[in-house]
Amino acid sequence: MFEAAGWQVLTVRHGRRLGALLRAPGGQALTSRLDQLSPAEYQDLLHLRGTELRRRLAGPGAAGAGVSRLLDTMGDDEILACLRDLGGHDIPLLIDAFDEVAADRPTVLFAYTDDLLHAPDQPAPAVTEQGPAAAVISAGDADAVDADAADTDVDGGDVAVVDGVAASRAGVPVEAGPDVPAAVVARRADLAVRPAGDGLGPLPWSSGARRLARHVAAYLDRAPTAPRDPAPVPAHTGRAFPAWISTQAAFGLLLRDLPALAPATAAAVVTVSTRAADPVLAGWLAAGPDGPAGAADRGAVEVVADHGGRRVSGRHVAGGLSAAAFGGVLGSLGVAWSRQGLPLLPIGVADEVSAGRVLPGWLAAGATDARSVLAVADTGFDAASRALAWNGGDGVPTAVATTWIPAFADDTAWCLLAGLDRLARLDGASSLVRLSARPVDQRLAELPADPDARRRRRALVLAGGYRLHEGGPDAVITLVGVGPVLPEVQLAAARLRAGLGREVSVVCLTSPNAVFHALQARRGLAEGSDALLAELFPAERRTPIVTVVDGDPRALSFLAGVHGDPISTLGSAAPPPGSPPAADAEPVPADTIIGTALDLLDEAAGR
Repeated sequence: MFEAAGWQVLTVRHGRRLGALLRAPGGQALTSRLDQLSPAEYQDLLHLRGTELRRRLAGPGAAGAGVSRLLDTMGDDEILACLRDLGGHDIPLLIDAFDEVAADRPTVLFAYTDDLLHAPDQPAPAVTEQGPAAAVISAGDADAVDADAADTDVDGGDVAVVDGVAASRAGVPVEAGPDVPAAVVARRADLAVRPAGDGLGPLPWSSGARRLARHVAAYLDRAPTAPRDPAPVPAHTGRAFPAWISTQAAFGLLLRDLPALAPATAAAVVTVSTRAADPVLAGWLAAGPDGPAGAADRGAVEVVADHGGRRVSGRHVAGGLSAAAFGGVLGSLGVAWSRQGLPLLPIGVADEVSAGRVLPGWLAAGATDARSVLAVADTGFDAASRALAWNGGDGVPTAVATTWIPAFADDTAWCLLAGLDRLARLDGASSLVRLSARPVDQRLAELPADPDARRRRRALVLAGGYRLHEGGPDAVITLVGVGPVLPEVQLAAARLRAGLGREVSVVCLTSPNAVFHALQARRGLAEGSDALLAELFPAERRTPIVTVVDGDPRALSFLAGVHGDPISTLGSAAPPPGSPPAADAEPVPADTIIGTALDLLDEAAGR
């Protein structure tokens, strides 16, 4: 599976001792026999001795004769030591495997290991240069350690392992015995002794261990990577979107046009998506030499575009990634700016069902120094299933990531560009953008023509919301909408104005999380400013509130705490009683909003 997705696959199955045995005459038959054994059968062999061990290991059939001839040259202890010599216990082999890791594509390493592969009367296998068997330092070895230490400024007498006993300088003498050479005792009379089973004993300081330490130090002991400035990201697109377009389509169009809009930015963008969300990136992938079809067949696809004679390349990680793998890849890309000095701009696109499983790992990475943009795509699930899969995603901590739910195309572009601008920098943060596949009339955004007013609108979009229709001091009710429900919210507001002959205010929230954080800040429960509350819900224009969301209606119930006004909450995940709406129906019908608003006004008036 990994190779089909373009990954490099490395396998360390056997240690060097077992590997040498399998390469000997008759080793091919033994390899086939070991492949047939289950883990339980493999472990059972370690409890056997003599004829039974050899009979069970040889197995039935003609191939068993070749295995028997190979085993006849070995004693029982040698056979068992080889069986315990799995690749995951052989550190030098693992180091060699890491040296083979390719720099231009993802890598998966399978290392076979099992802590139970030892007999009950034997100590657990130690990890040494010689394999999993315990190391014994002779008098000659001790002299060699001291001689090597003199050349490397390391005190060779600090640690020794003698038949599974670790000794360190603590003033407790080691007594000579049949298993402890007298030369070692004479040279280490002041060494303390403690059983190796008491916690994790130090590794044997043999020449092989010192070689391993040098190897590790070669790539760990290096100067800190100096962070590089990320590519500049424009604040505006400088383009007009189609009259009818969804936020999801606008997201894809902006990525498609990014190489022309900001070539340096596009060169730093790396995308990753779940399989169901791949269509969102179709425009971005189409810039590659093989188009989207070729992109799906490679694990790491280079996307190249030619604008004005300049080749601009980005990258996309394709393949059927699980939710955990998706979060891991996005997190790894997100730390490249601080770990490798590569100011990448990672963008992940997950479908709404996978998003709930992606979030925990993504947030954990973002809580450190990982910076990335996560977009949650709308792939057509019904509102109830979408809300269940999202599983509390509306509670993303503002200290870790900014969450946006744009309603219009320009709002989406501002959120994406601002999210990219916050990546790959010390004072930056991750961003989450929820998208909708529902086309919306962009004229409903009432985008200001004045440049200053447009800049103010952008600032409010990024802050968390704006008053889309200012009802003034005579407004009798405020309708609050989030995301794709704004068309019905505005239609309901227009019909209420006509029917009541009174003004109705409309508020568009782009980040409910930011509004809730502002409310907590006002109460002293969080750091930050509560200025956003005064912008969205001025104290001098208090009215009853009806909230409308495409999801759980409880999402905005906290708005009752802004001024203590009466509130009614509506959402597509919990429609009013009656027949369920059609699949292509609006999330919350305008008639439902109007009826709820009138009922709330009657309740507030005491009728």
